[in-house]
Amino acid sequence: MRIIFCNSIIDNKQVEPDYEDEMKSAIKAGFRISLVNFEELTAGNTTTALKLVHKAEKNEQAIYRGWMLTPDQYKNLYEGLAAKHIQLINTPEEYIHCHYLPESYHKIEGKTPKSVWTTEQELSTLIKLVSEFGEAPIVIKDYVKSEKHNWNEACYIPDASDSEKIKSTVEKFLNLRGDSLNKGL
Repeated sequence: MRIIFCNSIIDNKQVEPDYEDEMKSAIKAGFRISLVNFEELTAGNTTTALKLVHKAEKNEQAIYRGWMLTPDQYKNLYEGLAAKHIQLINTPEEYIHCHYLPESYHKIEGKTPKSVWTTEQELSTLIKLVSEFGEAPIVIKDYVKSEKHNWNEACYIPDASDSEKIKSTVEKFLNLRGDSLNKGL
């Protein structure tokens, strides 16, 4: 089994510092490790991103342990590694199932807060969607991430019936997420 870590932006032959302890533990536990260049991968340069990943002599399973990828980026990683006889344990379809809350919600519904979602961004659609929460507080996020670091402005709505707060929070959220918006709200 191999674990694929993101490399450091400063030294591409070193692991990203946030994953250094995990890499050391993986090596100590007997795992093989490889480094992938996250910046090249997310830019669509899969071959360059995988230049430090040596081809396996025979088929080998692997786990990706790095920063979040979009489904298309993950698919490129999956296919690029497969060409090197390295099989990630999650297919691109399984990645989407785990990555996007609406894809897996039915399996975790009893263990996670009540959630609703839409790909629409029209205020009237959002107000109707959250109306079932009444005056309860809610959190806005996309299919993957929130803006929790901008809690009061782009994440938390103390009263789900407050249409003005919904409007301002969603607008700020969408502005902050920009091109990083993951599918819907």
